[in-house]
Amino acid sequence: FMKYFLTILLMCMTILAESKNDLIKVATDSGNFKILIRAVQEAGLSSALKSDGPLTILAPSDEAFGKLPKGTLEELLEPANKERLIRLLKFHVISGDVSAIQLLSGEVETLNGEFILSKIVDGQLALNKSKILVNDIVASNGRIHVIDRVLIPSPRLTKAQKMTQLIESAVNKGVRLYNNGEHQSCVEIYSLALESLILWDDGLINSELKSSINQSLKTVKGSHEADKNAW
Repeated sequence: FMKYFLTILLMCMTILAESKNDLIKVATDSGNFKILIRAVQEAGLSSALKSDGPLTILAPSDEAFGKLPKGTLEELLEPANKERLIRLLKFHVISGDVSAIQLLSGEVETLNGEFILSKIVDGQLALNKSKILVNDIVASNGRIHVIDRVLIPSPRLTKAQKMTQLIESAVNKGVRLYNNGEHQSCVEIYSLALESLILWDDGLINSELKSSINQSLKTVKGSHEADKNAW
């Protein structure tokens, strides 16, 4: 019976040893991610990276953090900027155990809900403006890919900025369609944009203008004069 005890004991010891090699421990033991580990601790995300996961970390090295503009890191680590720090760190984490080969899909969603674009640049896998230096460092709850630059999420837009972008996009598309003689398609683009603006409105559009837009949308739906309706 002793041989069974010893076999099971060895199995248990192996499992316990592996369970300790989580993402945080692997990153800490490497000695190259001191700033990242500190940022994770300041953001209160350590427990998440020690969980069962699996998670994939796009880990900027200490040297990568050194490339940030002067004062940026210190500002991010201030308690008042904790939400910004969390958003930035989640932009470096992918749900699942994702290998470097799988990252070649072209677009990868991160834990903050934003996407990273991946492509091959000069023979290296690039993620947005960063490049992977070392890939597929395996931990018990995921893996790490070392990157040479900190990934910066897109700035959060105000409602007015989003509405401005929508208008500019609709006009750019609509003008091209109109000039190509596709008047009805132009009307459809403009109508969809106006309907979206009404839905998004947060008091920026006054009631008189909103009423006028709604009336025009109703009129257009019952009209077949696409050339006129576009204007």
